[in-house]
Amino acid sequence: ISALEPFVLLRADVTANNDDDKALLEYFESYGPPTIAFFDSGGIERDPFRLVGYVPAERFADHVSRLAAL
Repeated sequence: ISALEPFVLLRADVTANNDDDKALLEYFESYGPPTIAFFDSGGIERDPFRLVGYVPAERFADHVSRLAAL
């Protein structure tokens, strides 16, 4: 998706649900996947843009485009 070009993408696999996974979920205040958090260049999360749960492709593309326009 071209809308993701300005972003650095990081992915964490927490499906093992081990202690490291639980610590990561707690750190990011997430109950589990799928959670998509967006951060600015200073490392501050853009809370209003966090997505939790399945999001259809069209809605996701619109969401990312709005964030990229800021």
